[in-house]
Amino acid sequence: MMRTHELARVLQGLSRLLLAQPDKDLANIGSSAIRTRRARSTDRHRRQLRFEQLTQVLSLTKPQLREIVQRFDLPIAITDRNSSRDILGRLIVLFRKRPDLVERIRNNTVHARKDANPQLQAALELLLGPEQ
Repeated sequence: MMRTHELARVLQGLSRLLLAQPDKDLANIGSSAIRTRRARSTDRHRRQLRFEQLTQVLSLTKPQLREIVQRFDLPIAITDRNSSRDILGRLIVLFRKRPDLVERIRNNTVHARKDANPQLQAALELLLGPEQ
């Protein structure tokens, strides 16, 4: 039986796929056309989506990364001398070493604030990696 958080993740994935496509009227989309296109391009869409998410992560600014660290009270010291790549590297190492933090952040992002930056949310999801 599907659980609510699992449904939320599926719907988030669907929204990303729809947003990656041109804006169309729903009446113009036939179910057979969707199935045919999906069968041919699912892998391509997944790769494209991962690439877009990766570029979002790499384009995070130092203030955005600082916001992530502060918002989730992560044990990373950030100084003015740290570059965004330094901070990003520290986040990746921290998330690999501390799966408990990853789970805590995942639980918090499911109930994300409405004013949260969607690009920042997507980048954070990619940083956290696949669910175990």
